[in-house]
Amino acid sequence: MKAFIYHISVSRGTARIWFRHLRGGYFYMEKPFRPSLLVRKGDLEKIKMRNVFSDVREVERKIFPSGRDVFLEIFFENREAYKFFEEFLKRKHVRAYNMDVSPKHRVLASLGEDIKPMSLNSGNSLEVNPLPMRRLFISVFRDPKGHVRGFSYKYRGEKDSVYGEEELVLRELQRVVQKSDPDIIISNLEFGEWVKLAARLDRFSVGGLGRRGFMVDGRIFLHSSVYLRLGLAGLEERSIFTYLPPMDSAGLSYGRMVEERQTFMLLKEGYAVPPRANTKVVVRTALEIHLYDKGGFIITPRPGLYRNVACLDFTSMFPHIIVRYGVSYETATRRGIKRVPAPFLAKVVDEPLAVLST
Repeated sequence: MKAFIYHISVSRGTARIWFRHLRGGYFYMEKPFRPSLLVRKGDLEKIKMRNVFSDVREVERKIFPSGRDVFLEIFFENREAYKFFEEFLKRKHVRAYNMDVSPKHRVLASLGEDIKPMSLNSGNSLEVNPLPMRRLFISVFRDPKGHVRGFSYKYRGEKDSVYGEEELVLRELQRVVQKSDPDIIISNLEFGEWVKLAARLDRFSVGGLGRRGFMVDGRIFLHSSVYLRLGLAGLEERSIFTYLPPMDSAGLSYGRMVEERQTFMLLKEGYAVPPRANTKVVVRTALEIHLYDKGGFIITPRPGLYRNVACLDFTSMFPHIIVRYGVSYETATRRGIKRVPAPFLAKVVDEPLAVLST
């Protein structure tokens, strides 16, 4: 029976990959997971940190755009220890690799197959299929002190509202969620607020708002504004493109989506992924933009009646140029575009471009 990944959760040394059957039903698989990063073996030996760690392995990784080196992959018991060592390396001016890779990407890459979340297709395919996702719409009402006083919901043809004391309302909310058993909960709350609600619910009863007794795991929680803007097809598209589950890809900007896709492809191809650069956006004046951002010249047409007019479709113009001329980070030089086989950026955009062209 066909199934697709719709959710990945990582907590307390365990990753859970949730699958949804095409004809209904779901299941999950668990994998051990600990945060890790890569440091060049020589760099770690320079600061005399080689033998400090109890869980470290020596690996060889490719370095973009060409070359290889020996790295030490260091594993940490928790996120706090990971962040502490990351800051230590920054103070020592030692570059760490793979530290900006999403935990969800690490989990997906560890499966050893080219699997895209929210897709029934593996390999080189960005095709979007309408997936049978059960959706529950909820509006939660709180008083000025933040206590939950009621909610209204809609599931298929059923609608209702519940009001009262917080314990009563939360118990009924849990009952509605468990009865309808939705894959996606669309509401006026952010995911973090649902986590807090589940924690408060845990004080009143056993169980949470997730599946299989988990607090929130096994369901997709989306703000209604995000869902209305993207729709189910848009969520699928973003997940397939970025290799991230819907909850991780829904709020990304277009530039960040491309960045996440590039990161995962580097990871899958065996590269040590360097840290992100220029993460802070610098606000510039209009004069600075005019001086330094020279773009194409747009000719304004003169109003009038024209004959023998030719139409050029420039949809996806930049991806076409990237693929046609091999424009990429490693090929762009001051003298022009250097010809190399399979430029990286061309591989990033080739697949979605092929889908747009069909």
